[in-house]
Amino acid sequence: MFDRITFNSKGRACIRHTAISVSFIIERFAKGESLEEVLSNYPDLCREDLKQALSYAASVAQDRPPQ
Repeated sequence: MFDRITFNSKGRACIRHTAISVSFIIERFAKGESLEEVLSNYPDLCREDLKQALSYAASVAQDRPPQ
């Protein structure tokens, strides 16, 4: 289900093939950036990366083990 999420050496969930953490993505949205702004500011990311980051964060927030 989360084939775009990997974990760095510190155990933080990141977008695969990048050093961009899921928490960083969530922080961008929390600060009011739109999906298009995030994609424009971080060209290594794609729409599916952001969707999985949000889904992963939701599963963690609900205390469900990520699948």
